[in-house]
Amino acid sequence: NNLNYAVCIRKAAGYCSITYTNIQNGTTYPFQIRNVDDAGQPTVPPGQAGAEIFSCPDDYIVINGIRLCGDRLNDGSVIQDFTRNAPVTDSSAGPIIVPVRTDGRVTGRGFRLFYTQNRCPNT
Repeated sequence: NNLNYAVCIRKAAGYCSITYTNIQNGTTYPFQIRNVDDAGQPTVPPGQAGAEIFSCPDDYIVINGIRLCGDRLNDGSVIQDFTRNAPVTDSSAGPIIVPVRTDGRVTGRGFRLFYTQNRCPNT
């Protein structure tokens, strides 16, 4: 709780994007970042991924400029079923930075992410 930090990854030469997942070798690792509204109700239904400010107002990570939270890692760009985990790709031009923000209202299990850097097209 009460964290505000950033994970920085050095982009290798010849690589233009990075893809994150919480699944490796068939094993799904935790991704649980919870938020509640003013009435104490979850902003994301249990077992689903949340994306953007209305779902993830206080606790979130940011990948490719999108706030992510909930019980699944999924920004809706690959699989629009938010009850499933899906890879999330950051193709921003700048340095690779994943901001992490949590407050003290609720506690989730946290997250474990794996990443792969993707080669630039035509390199």
